[in-house]
Amino acid sequence: MLPSGLRKFGHVIEGWYTDSACTASNKVVDRLKIEDRTTLYAKWKEVDDGFVFVEGGTVVGSANYNQRYSGAFPAGRTVALNDFYICDHELTQGEYEELCCYTSSSPSSDFGVGADYPVYYVNWYDAIVYCNLKSMKEGLTPCYALSGVTDPKMWTGIKKNGLKYSCSYTSNNSNWNSITCDFTADGYRLPTEAEWEYAARGGKLTYGTDAFAYYFSGEEK
Repeated sequence: MLPSGLRKFGHVIEGWYTDSACTASNKVVDRLKIEDRTTLYAKWKEVDDGFVFVEGGTVVGSANYNQRYSGAFPAGRTVALNDFYICDHELTQGEYEELCCYTSSSPSSDFGVGADYPVYYVNWYDAIVYCNLKSMKEGLTPCYALSGVTDPKMWTGIKKNGLKYSCSYTSNNSNWNSITCDFTADGYRLPTEAEWEYAARGGKLTYGTDAFAYYFSGEEK
């Protein structure tokens, strides 16, 4: 039996080989009888899963960054960011509705409705339910926990509609406000304020150490 359970974000295993160059003639098929200890090499294939890689860096805050609001990098603040992946589009209604339902209002023709439209009428609580459910579906470790429990289906205050879930609270809830995030987990989570602004402004500094490529998302200098 070939090794299983290996994960690499944005990639799938295309096959196993007995040489590091992954030569076609040396591809291993399942149930191959191996007489002695053998080293196998995985060939990874990149897939377009809607996420982009953002190289981390250290940002020394500057007044030059703040075109209108203070943002995450004001003068006097230094922020170090690790590498991370971020979705290249707003979560769509189709993606959200694969796992979650709506607590009150559902998308309508007034603001756009359809699988490819951005999801709306969801709050922060709903977002973390979605993140954990998606993590569990893909065999990843959920980032969020409520009283140590990471499965949203077990949380107090969860709403269920068939096999889909959301938070039943539409206003501030002290219990759900105590939810913690494990930033070392490999599951899905919301970006921090600094991560979001860093990505929206072009990621790693591109014009030296005192300027981003963009003032804000979608705007060139």
